[in-house]
Amino acid sequence: MSSSPPAAKDPTKTAGYAKLNKILKFSKKLSYAIIVADTREKGLFPYMNMQKIPSDDDQESKASDSDNGGIPVYSVQLTVGDFAIVYKGQILAIVERKSWTDMAASLRDGRSKNITKLRKARTDLRARIYYLLEGRRPARNSLVGRVPMKAITSHLRHIQGHPEGVGMLFSRNLEDTPLELQDLAASMLTLKSGEFGAPSEDCESTAVGGDPAAIMMTPMEETPDHIGMLSAVRGIAAHSATVLFDMGITLPALHLALHKTPADVTPEIWQRVLAARHKDGKRVISQHKVVRSTIANLSNGGKKMPARILAAISGISPKSAKALCEMFKLGDIIRNPSLLDNPKKLPITKKAKATLQTLFAVPGEDKKEE
Repeated sequence: MSSSPPAAKDPTKTAGYAKLNKILKFSKKLSYAIIVADTREKGLFPYMNMQKIPSDDDQESKASDSDNGGIPVYSVQLTVGDFAIVYKGQILAIVERKSWTDMAASLRDGRSKNITKLRKARTDLRARIYYLLEGRRPARNSLVGRVPMKAITSHLRHIQGHPEGVGMLFSRNLEDTPLELQDLAASMLTLKSGEFGAPSEDCESTAVGGDPAAIMMTPMEETPDHIGMLSAVRGIAAHSATVLFDMGITLPALHLALHKTPADVTPEIWQRVLAARHKDGKRVISQHKVVRSTIANLSNGGKKMPARILAAISGISPKSAKALCEMFKLGDIIRNPSLLDNPKKLPITKKAKATLQTLFAVPGEDKKEE
């Protein structure tokens, strides 16, 4: 069974919440909009008018003291979006920055569901949401990270056409992105007065109600490790991995059933995989031959895929996963998790080791080698 995810951290107890609250309070003194940037966007900071987090007694005159000029920018770790446009204590817009390659990866791996989280914040905050696509637009008939550009364009049109549509911003490069954000912040103030009122009162879907800082600090929903491992396999998208997991199908169980099973023999669990369908009737696994071969042969072949699977487990970094694959074959660990008890020193923590052994302890399966 999957390890239970840790209890969600109260966003109001984080350092980021206190910092963002100070910024929101300070913005009420200003006559112009400001930008809040996620701390992980540091590559843009040299091109932005970065400011220190204001103290309670800071005055407006201190908010624009910078050699770079432009709209003041404050850095706080956010869990919703990459940037927020703030005016008079209200969050007017949330911006998610992506390269075209990022967008392709989101579609390929099923992470485009992140738009649901942005839309939820939009409802709770009465804010607008935007994608900012950075870089030269790929040719219409090109492939971007193995995804047809036509598919990316179709997805963008779909989310723009949604009743709670997402706005689109485009920038040529890293230096151009701050200018787009500044233009957005300036344009927010020209919109109809009163469009951005108090945060939505209908916030039953969150524990924090209409607290803007808490909404922006809402912890990321953690993906169960079993879903992460399945979606790391070539040919299994994240949404397909979720369907399989909901059916009680895990990667360790599949490997145990398929290991040493002739290709012309179909175990019961694999029959269920082949029969699984999405709501639209499409197969959950379309590349079933590739997926079966990959999972069955986790003790053979290269180390890249096994390391990728291990890195999908909470507490195991890509570097540690690669080092572990130098010591053991993943299939061997799945069939005999106690192998991890032998070495005096492992490249993973004791907690990660315990998680790994728990994930690979499949009830009712015979793990003995023939």
